[in-house]
Amino acid sequence: MPYNINWQEQGIVTKWSGAANSKELIQFLEEMQSNPNFDRLRFSVHDYIQCAQIVFDEDDMDVVGALDGAGSRINPRIKVAIIADQEELREMVIGYKRLGLTPYETRIFHHPTDAYEWINSLGYKLEL
Repeated sequence: MPYNINWQEQGIVTKWSGAANSKELIQFLEEMQSNPNFDRLRFSVHDYIQCAQIVFDEDDMDVVGALDGAGSRINPRIKVAIIADQEELREMVIGYKRLGLTPYETRIFHHPTDAYEWINSLGYKLEL
């Protein structure tokens, strides 16, 4: 599994590594949303800095959007921080946002420190 989830009091920090793909993102979303703590999440940080490659099948875009939509009906309050230095991933996230598939406020950062500062500036407690 190319990701590791660190559950915190108010959110999660997920670190991705190696090669990741859209099927694993779907698996992650299903795992996160089925967790009993999902309804209390206020932030979700996804760190892709150690991810060497991300392969996203465009056919899976609708599945990811549907899972995000379903999750937002349970918990619409989640703020999402994406940490990525790969231009391809950044463009993918921008396209996903542009299509209106994410119901969550989502921001993209180059460095973990910037993402953590944003989450903490919202009044949430992000443990490093």
